[in-house]
Amino acid sequence: MPDKKSDKHKIKKDWETIANEDNNDEIPIDFIDENNATAGQIDDEDSDGGETSANPQAAIGHPNYEELEATLTKTEQEKQKYYDEVLRLHAEIANIQKRHEMRLSEAHQFSIERFANELLPIIDSLEKALEQPEIANENLQQMREGVDLTLKMFMDSLAKFGITPINPEKQAFDPQYHEAMSMQPAPEGIESNTVLHVFQKGYLLKDRLLRPARVIVTK
Repeated sequence: MPDKKSDKHKIKKDWETIANEDNNDEIPIDFIDENNATAGQIDDEDSDGGETSANPQAAIGHPNYEELEATLTKTEQEKQKYYDEVLRLHAEIANIQKRHEMRLSEAHQFSIERFANELLPIIDSLEKALEQPEIANENLQQMREGVDLTLKMFMDSLAKFGITPINPEKQAFDPQYHEAMSMQPAPEGIESNTVLHVFQKGYLLKDRLLRPARVIVTK
């Protein structure tokens, strides 16, 4: 019959051996600390990563959608402002070019205005000479005809450059082209405000007034 005490003693010894073997296989403390530290770092990184995944925009430094929309709206407004300024400047430049072309054209058309004004007194003198009554003297009559011919040539030359006379006798008075020297009662059959007599002719350079006609007007 087996001895129960010896069996118990053997079982106890076997357990002690297993216990010692387990103690020999124990993980070193340094290794555990390093693993623990690594695990802690991983836990920290996981916790940080959790925040990053929860708010990725904060991690990369981008504004939120409201800020992006506000920035886009401001940019669109500035673009429209600059576009309007460019259109306004373009219109101003176009107007300046038109004014410049108009003034240049006027300068070409009316470049002889001063010269023409200097010629008008000469024309007046020739016309005054022809207003004198005819003289029976043949030599003086030939001189008169020469003055008349000179005056006609003079007027033909001025007409080539757009210079035309204003002779409004028996026409309605026009203050734009006529200058009233005096007023007289209207004779029978002539309406009031009518040019009764032209004291001095006026002249036009194309459509521009060189000199108004000096007239006597009925009242």
